[in-house]
Amino acid sequence: MSESLAKARIGSRLEHALDSLRHGRILWVDDHPEWNRDLIRLFERLEMVVHVVRSTDEALARLRAGTYDLVITDMWRDTEHPSCAAGLTLMDAMSRRRHQPPIIIWAAQFDPKLGMHPAAFGYAKHANELVHLVIDVMERAKFGLEI
Repeated sequence: MSESLAKARIGSRLEHALDSLRHGRILWVDDHPEWNRDLIRLFERLEMVVHVVRSTDEALARLRAGTYDLVITDMWRDTEHPSCAAGLTLMDAMSRRRHQPPIIIWAAQFDPKLGMHPAAFGYAKHANELVHLVIDVMERAKFGLEI
């Protein structure tokens, strides 16, 4: 699919999903939030609240303090040990919680052939895939569907 067609489809889907996205709350866990600046701005322009944290510990503290519709996490964080499993550490910890929001893995190097964590709603390697997954989660939440 061409890049222009992919952008047109995303734009159309975002337009139709505005009511589902508005006031949605995202917890974004990544030790390099600057790499996600454009996507964060996109979600904020859609009137979503995006809280960015850099570690599993910060994420768990935020989850204890507030309610989120979804969590976006990378898999590798240099701020943690083992850094290559930081996303798994977060998902393991969240799995032990009673009410957990859906988790989306956002990682360019993620290989689903190695297995998906059961707590993961999905994964994205490209921005358009991430946007589609966020819409999927938020539309399900709006209509009260179990995730």
